[in-house]
Amino acid sequence: MNDIRITEQDITSLSHKLAALVETLTPGEAAAFEVFEQEIATTIASRGSDVQAYTMTTTTATETAATTTTRAENWQTMLTTLTGTTTTTTG
Repeated sequence: MNDIRITEQDITSLSHKLAALVETLTPGEAAAFEVFEQEIATTIASRGSDVQAYTMTTTTATETAATTTTRAENWQTMLTTLTGTTTTTTG
């Protein structure tokens, strides 16, 4: 097991980076990444966590910022659940 302590700051930072990553991907890469996100969310939800499976789609530039924020929040919840780190959501 890893001896490195995962902090709330680590979870928050990684969540935002993962959310922003999809904006840099080709449409095919983004679709594949969304399958990965969905699988993780579904797996965590099946363990009895309150993380719910979700689907992300962005259709306009205006929706991008809201989608990125929602994606970051979802990643933060999933990473917190997986690592057992206690975090508070910050926008």
